[in-house]
Amino acid sequence: MALGDRDEHLQDGTGLAAEAVLWIGPDAVGPTYLMNPTHPAVREKILAVTDALLDKVGDLVDAFVIDEAYYIGYGELAPASCPGYADQAQATLIREIAARCHAFRPSLALLTADHLGTQTLEGKAYPYSLFADGIYLLGYPFLTAFLFVLIRGRTSRRDRAGLDPARRPRPPTRVGAGVARRA
Repeated sequence: MALGDRDEHLQDGTGLAAEAVLWIGPDAVGPTYLMNPTHPAVREKILAVTDALLDKVGDLVDAFVIDEAYYIGYGELAPASCPGYADQAQATLIREIAARCHAFRPSLALLTADHLGTQTLEGKAYPYSLFADGIYLLGYPFLTAFLFVLIRGRTSRRDRAGLDPARRPRPPTRVGAGVARRA
């Protein structure tokens, strides 16, 4: 998410048309838009911020959290001005950020806030935590979220390393009394 006019950033390819209720707070006053992770300038900017954070506070923290990672959901496409699969681009970007954290210090973790198991996002939230070191569950510790992450978390790093569409994680489906399983 960044500050600025969404339509302007859609035209130049640095923004997404995704419909999401974006963060509003003291650090985000004014119109906001989702940044397009398929755009090279966006990736460079995010990686530059990652490097700056590592340089300034990397030796003082145990982990970084990418909050609101779920804003770019399953099947989200980038605009025609910079086409591609935004969900897969975000997954590879998160994997690259995690690699930079580990290169800086092997014990430095990267977590994502995915909202897996949140009923209103069922079938929409992409499990970006599979490309990081884990999930930061925020305020929604639903049993389904825990089970989904626990079950999917057993996927080997080798499986997580590829983004072959045939091996892409699929959204959970409801079974019985809210137990999540892959479709």
